[in-house]
Amino acid sequence: MRSLRLTSLTLIGLLFVGLTLPALAAEDGGAAEPETTTESVVQSDYEPAVVVEPPSASEVEPAWTTKFLVPTGLLIAAIAMLSTVVMYFVRVVRTRYKIVE
Repeated sequence: MRSLRLTSLTLIGLLFVGLTLPALAAEDGGAAEPETTTESVVQSDYEPAVVVEPPSASEVEPAWTTKFLVPTGLLIAAIAMLSTVVMYFVRVVRTRYKIVE
């Protein structure tokens, strides 16, 4: 029983670390971009052939999988866990003790 608890705790810990490492790696390390000065930019008389506008900061709509499948999966997992606990108490705990008459 003790090894089962240790194994479960180890697996949960590894899962937690595995899920948090990509998020930590994606964060910016605080490296500042070098500032450009007017002396380092070469001035010329040339005009660009096509003027490219910077992209507008529009809000990105999450994919439909994030909107619907993730909450549905979480709900199904919660229902499965709850039903497992209820069935354990109904089948195991109820039959554990018998009334002696």
